[in-house]
Amino acid sequence: MKKPLHFIHAADLHLDATFQGFSKGTPSSLSASLHESTFIAFKNLVDLCIQKKPKFLLLSGDIYNEEDHSLRAQFTLRDACSELEKHSIDVFIIHGNHDPFSSNSFQVPLPKNVTVFNTKTSHKDIFEEDGTLIAKVYGISHATNKESSNLAKQFSRTNEDCLHIAMLHCTINTSTKADRYAPCSLKDLKEAQMHYWALGHIHEHQELSQDPLIIYPGCIQGLHINEQGEKGCVHITVEKQKTTYSFKKNFYPLSPVIWHTIDVQLDSEGFNEQSKKTSEELSFDSIVNFIHSSLEERSSHFWRGCKTAIIRVSLSGYTPLDSSLRKKGALTDLLEYLRASAIPSNIFWIKDIELQTKPPFYEKNYINREDLLGEIISLTHKVKETTETHSLIKNALDPLFAKPVYKKHLNFPNKEETKKLLEKAEQLCVELLEST
Repeated sequence: MKKPLHFIHAADLHLDATFQGFSKGTPSSLSASLHESTFIAFKNLVDLCIQKKPKFLLLSGDIYNEEDHSLRAQFTLRDACSELEKHSIDVFIIHGNHDPFSSNSFQVPLPKNVTVFNTKTSHKDIFEEDGTLIAKVYGISHATNKESSNLAKQFSRTNEDCLHIAMLHCTINTSTKADRYAPCSLKDLKEAQMHYWALGHIHEHQELSQDPLIIYPGCIQGLHINEQGEKGCVHITVEKQKTTYSFKKNFYPLSPVIWHTIDVQLDSEGFNEQSKKTSEELSFDSIVNFIHSSLEERSSHFWRGCKTAIIRVSLSGYTPLDSSLRKKGALTDLLEYLRASAIPSNIFWIKDIELQTKPPFYEKNYINREDLLGEIISLTHKVKETTETHSLIKNALDPLFAKPVYKKHLNFPNKEETKKLLEKAEQLCVELLEST
């Protein structure tokens, strides 16, 4: 390898995906934006390739969202690959659980710069202009939509002195049966002695190992509220250093739609800390003002290609507003008001409000009760009132913190932290014992 090698790694395009979980009142413009989002993210990927001029593009599975992929999705892939062919960029594709090799994926033939790996592990050689072998790309596709085999064990590196790259759509070290597609371990991947693993299936960008470099780029467009933040691809630059290779990694966002949660802590201390207005009294107006300022602040951090941000507002904490928030129609009214007044409304759509508040805890309501809860609250009250509170707690916890395993990782709480821990313990006891 006489000069640095560049390639781009993407996965989980889910072209033509449908978006679920929206009410009938969702604006048609938002529905259209969602439907177009996977196609726009893919166009952004192609534009990035043309801009960066990599040697090749790796697409690590789930290019389509369903086995019976639409003609539009197939035409989109074909046309994009044809455009990349004009710029001398090769494309390598494997199929995943959403678009297994067994599905009818060849109604629209792909151009000659595309290599689609089948259900047996194979490889393709990459050469420099002078004919020097610089890399080998290995890959395998899922045979069905319920691939349960450890496909990683089918990879075996050849002896050529070049960069070895493997493509696999898989689940690593998970115990969740519903998500176990082509399950394998990091040990399985490392034993194949590849230099780079281009993985797909996990929609969150992750780097699992540096030697070898093992990366999930994540999906290029989040599909629901639990796939938050910017989604995209990785641009990899590789240089030969004597007997090894060095990698430079850059993540590039591609998603035109971003999902995001705004957390609003409604206990007075938490709210004042978030809003930075210690004199502001907690009210519905103050909640709306805080959400508006959060939206405005957040909009400046989204990448320039973000066209729509879908927001969940999460309300939590012990608050006097709990009963008002739980009244019939209150959340609906608050949601409608927030949607109508969102700043800037052309970017944000507030999807829903998640209510996790609880009634406030008043110690005096429990301290004289003649039951277990009253005894607990009375005891913690006495501990808090004594001048030796910290010493009492310290004596009780010293045996725990004396153990080397805890001493190494934990710091003993100071007086202020001790007080807060006692208050949280009281709230937890009320929550657990009052609900039984």
